[in-house]
Amino acid sequence: MKKTLKIIIIVLIVLVVLFIAVGYLLPKESVVERKIVVKAPIELVYSQFNDLSNWNNWSPWYEIDTTTKYTFTDNTVGVDAKMEWKNEDNRNVGSGSLLIIYSSEFDSIATEMHFEGQGEANGYYKFTETDEGVEIVWGMINDAGYC
Repeated sequence: MKKTLKIIIIVLIVLVVLFIAVGYLLPKESVVERKIVVKAPIELVYSQFNDLSNWNNWSPWYEIDTTTKYTFTDNTVGVDAKMEWKNEDNRNVGSGSLLIIYSSEFDSIATEMHFEGQGEANGYYKFTETDEGVEIVWGMINDAGYC
């Protein structure tokens, strides 16, 4: 019995150490990007992203649950514009906030996102005019919080 207990404890310790070691081998950040080309003038596309009051016109999160409550700062355009959302009934939407921290006209936008109870992430949008329209690269960088 003592020998079995000792083996179980050793196995548990090895599993914990292995779990921690694997965590240190994984990348510190995860990056997710999506790309789309929109047939519209770059001025129109950029303004949809740079003005937070327009976001529900195109945001897939709004489509997930249109009952989510949104609030905005007085300034909804460009740097320091902030949006908060609250949805206690739908875990796929949740609650949080988004702040525009950088905005370069017709080029790119950067955001800080806070997800209530789930941490933080940085988002970015890059706009490039092409022969087919405006290419939008939408990305999110999540810091795993270790290493």
